[in-house]
Amino acid sequence: MGACCSEVEQAPSGKLPAPVPTLPYQGQDENRLPPAAPLYNVEEAVPDNVEGGECETQVSEMVDEVTAKEQRQQAKQVVKDFVKEMVKGRKMNVMTQAGQLKSCVVSLNRNLDALKIKVGSQTRSIALRDIDEIAAGADVEGISTPLDELCATLMLSDDCITFRFADLNGRDTFVMCLLMFCNSQK
Repeated sequence: MGACCSEVEQAPSGKLPAPVPTLPYQGQDENRLPPAAPLYNVEEAVPDNVEGGECETQVSEMVDEVTAKEQRQQAKQVVKDFVKEMVKGRKMNVMTQAGQLKSCVVSLNRNLDALKIKVGSQTRSIALRDIDEIAAGADVEGISTPLDELCATLMLSDDCITFRFADLNGRDTFVMCLLMFCNSQK
């Protein structure tokens, strides 16, 4: 990129204009431009054996895989938070057979194999292996306790205990985590 001929001819008093500096490119002619970045055609990047539908399927599978991984991480966090709260002891409502709610503190032991329920000065410990079933909601056969959708009932061989939650998310988290720990004890 030097000066053009017309500039050389028009230079005052016979002086040539200063040359424009150029950067040399390793072993190439110093006045050549560097090679342009290669352009890629999307269709050329897709292997020949992959049809358009297959490519979409592969992308969809990759998205599903990422989504599943995120969901597993979220589930792990929910379980971790549940365990942390329950080992410390959590205030909950237990329902009597007459349908009255009583405040209690429910906790899991550090081995995650026993549930402790404390109402007033009374404490009851239940081994998770002794829980036969955990029912969520109002559809529980064989008990006379008035239930609704916010209830979770622990079915024991000779008894049942119903907890009532403030929302469905709290109930479902309790049921899911407790069921997981019960199954690991059997």
